[in-house]
Amino acid sequence: MTIDAGERAGGRTSRTGDVSGSVVNALVELTRARTGPGGVAQVLALDDDRRDFASLGDPGRWSTLAEVVALFNAASLVNQDGAVALHVGEHLLDGPRDPGGDLAVLAQASEAFAAIGEILARFDLTAAALAVEVSDDHALVRISPRPGTVRHAHLCEMSRGLLSSLPRYSGGSPALVTESECAARGGRFCLYAVSWEATEGPGGGDAVSDNGRPPHGEDVAVDVATEPGADDQPAPTTERQDPPTASAGGDTPAFPAQPVEEAAAAPVDPGPPEGATANPPGSAAAADDKDLPAVLDAIEDRARVWLGDTPYVVAIRLRPGAAPHLRSQGLSAAEAEALAGRLLTVDPVGAPPGTLVADVASPRRHFGRLAVQFAGAVSPQAAESATVELLGDYAAALLEVHAVRSDARRDNAAARALLNFSERLSRSTDLQEAV
Repeated sequence: MTIDAGERAGGRTSRTGDVSGSVVNALVELTRARTGPGGVAQVLALDDDRRDFASLGDPGRWSTLAEVVALFNAASLVNQDGAVALHVGEHLLDGPRDPGGDLAVLAQASEAFAAIGEILARFDLTAAALAVEVSDDHALVRISPRPGTVRHAHLCEMSRGLLSSLPRYSGGSPALVTESECAARGGRFCLYAVSWEATEGPGGGDAVSDNGRPPHGEDVAVDVATEPGADDQPAPTTERQDPPTASAGGDTPAFPAQPVEEAAAAPVDPGPPEGATANPPGSAAAADDKDLPAVLDAIEDRARVWLGDTPYVVAIRLRPGAAPHLRSQGLSAAEAEALAGRLLTVDPVGAPPGTLVADVASPRRHFGRLAVQFAGAVSPQAAESATVELLGDYAAALLEVHAVRSDARRDNAAARALLNFSERLSRSTDLQEAV
């Protein structure tokens, strides 16, 4: 699936920082459906946009970021919808000229997420998308602002809506999308953890378990001959690559990783009081913990790919007071437990030279830490630091999805208990009997 930049722009070459006319068209159609033609006219009046309806409805006409943000702001007021950009994203692939038509050849949602760089480039040239990890029922997607552009919250929400809609084109339900880092809110990039119900494709085959894409590398599908800075963007590949290495083009993000002696993070609860049980048998938390080994296995598999035989320890807690969970490689059980104990303290100290520590944390939760011991006492290189930081982010994204699902299950169990009690109470005149 390739996209010609000149065709996309409707006769002119689109520029980095432009937003497709399909986005404006979806916004106009959403406003027309909710408030009628008068609502569309009101949006244009508030925005002081002099373009006519025909121009606004042309998917081949591109707009600047400022023009689209102004339209989103006006539409949010007219529609009384604070999530208007999210709703636009959910229907981007349903627009005229069937921009999502070639998704029909993708048998699985995982294949659509593997091509997210090309799909986003149809609509938004302010950012570049990369599928960091794709499986049969989840994906980790990074969207980075292009050089010289600023990420806006409206486009973050639009991207979230677009990601949630992709499983629909393989016959599934909308995906659950969690944004653990946001470039519009001060983050380095937007990082989305996406999960959906795995389905069989039209041919009846099982879902692809891994698309084999590398952990790094720009996945931008526009014509590189017309894109500024294209020389710095390696061509997309379907082959698994080694962890990122430093390059003159600066494609590898310079994530600062600190030695253990300098690492610091939010205090971590030391655990439950002596004699107390953190997760009683049969509780919702105990049920959630049964799913955790699969998450830890995925983290362990990714660490094996990115780190090779390098010794490491990852120590996490799902919640304050919960028992810690430990995975390690290349260390004895005693060494791993000793290092994990230091990782789960407020200020981890005492690790050997050449050890890098990364927090395993999302904006909402601090799960624990990852420590990687590189050979010798020489300070690790920038590429090794970037790999450790990225592995910590990857682990945090998977754990955040697990935590969101766990929270939803607990909320559902509490709601069902209240409904059952309410039903018993409505059928009884004796409070003691209902209890």
